[in-house]
This record gives sequence, C-alpha cells and structure tokens, in this order.
Amino acid sequence: MVAKSRELDADQVMLDLEDSVAAADKDEARRNAVAELERGGWAERIVSVRINGVGTAAGELDLSALARVAGSIDTVVVPKVETAEQVRSVASAVGGAGLEALIETARGLASVEEIAASTDRLVALVFGPIDMAASLGVPTLDDRPPADSADVWHYARMRILVAARSVGAFAIDGPVVALDDDARVRSAAALARTYGYDGKWVVHPSQIAIVNEVFTPTEAEVKAAQAIVDALDADPHGRGAVGVDGAMIDEASRRATERILARARTTRRSV
Repeated sequence: MVAKSRELDADQVMLDLEDSVAAADKDEARRNAVAELERGGWAERIVSVRINGVGTAAGELDLSALARVAGSIDTVVVPKVETAEQVRSVASAVGGAGLEALIETARGLASVEEIAASTDRLVALVFGPIDMAASLGVPTLDDRPPADSADVWHYARMRILVAARSVGAFAIDGPVVALDDDARVRSAAALARTYGYDGKWVVHPSQIAIVNEVFTPTEAEVKAAQAIVDALDADPHGRGAVGVDGAMIDEASRRATERILARARTTRRSV
C-alpha cells in the first residue's frame, strides 16, 4: 500500500502510526515509516505522518524516530489534540515540519481557537467525526450522524472552520469509512465543500477521484468567477460595485471569487 501511494492522484499521503496500527505492531510500523520516509519518492505530494497521542509512550517513541527524518516530512498529524501545549510540544520535537491538529474530542473542540493559534507552524485543523462521536455520546459507529437526524456535526465543523480561517490555516474534513458507497463519499465531500472546507481525507484509493472531482471547481464556476473579476477590473468609473448577470457585485465578491480561481489553479484537473 505504501509503495502504491507514490502513484496515487492524491495531494497528500499520510503514514499512520496511530489508530490503524495494533498496539503489538507499533514498533514495526514506526520502523517501516522511517524506512519509507528515507526512501522518499512521493514527488510533489504532501508527506505526513500521524503519530500516537502526545504524552503516550508510543507517541514519544514516534517523535524520537521522526526527529531523525524530519527533513523528509511535510507535516506531522497530531491526534486528539486538546490543548495548545500539545501542539507546541510536537513542534519543538520535530524540526521544521508543519503541524496538523486533529480535533476529535469535546475538550479539543472547546479549545480549538487556542489550538489554532498555538504555533505559526500549524497548517491545518482536521475534523475527526468518529472519535468526536465517542467523546460526545453521539449514537453512531462511523462518520455518519444517526439516521433521520439533523446534521449533528454542523457546530463542530463550523467552529473548526472559523478557528482555522482565523489563523490562515486549512480546514480538512475527516474521511468516509465505508469502502463500497461512492454516493456517500460524494455527498459527504460535497457537504464539506459547501461548508468551505479545503479538502477531505480518504481511507481507500477508490475514494480519491470522487473527492478530487468534488473539490475541483467546475468550468461553469470558474467562468462565473472570472466574469466577476473581469467586470470589476473593467469598470471605467472605478465605482467598486457593478452589475453582473442581474446581481450587484463589489470587492467582497472579488474576494470570494479569488478563492475559487485559486483552487482551480492548484488542481490537477483542467477546467
């Protein structure tokens, strides 16, 4: 699987040392991760490692091992972050790598603003719905809210998004764990994009193309955004507000469209 990750059409590859690794296999997984990091070969993909919890024995061993190959890591993903100090402690232990904080407990959500501002090396906040469900007592066994319920994750997603944006960090949605439900992956990705999230984790290569498609602006979106920018630039009177397709647009519209255009420029799919 790690070898295949070097060929996937993904923006980021994460080597996991935490929840996907059994306790008895932690040492072997750590050694394997270090060997793969030394081997490299992921081209322009972001290379990340999710460590075990800060303050745990496994987490301390992870940090010690990663410190030796810090130059091969773009970001360290810190699980179940609950305090700003946890992020700072990882930052001090692992070279100049960026930090991604997983927000997946009630305490972490309650402290998310302080966590976001913990260090200028924090590049992303990531929402973890499964552990959040366990922490809050939401009756679900996976990333879905209970059947026939409202979006119970609305508050968590929006608070994480606001905290991330307040420090210029990315907001990333957690994965869909179902491996045979493309429609669910698509709808979950579409919801995350509607919220304003920058991307979504996947747990299987089959989900990558769907998430890439959803988060890539369509040709129609790009054309509409460019039309707004062009209209503002072309206004001979410099009024700051002009009409486009029956709507009044101004510099606030430009700021919104620039995010769409920037996303279109950074995606691999031509639009």
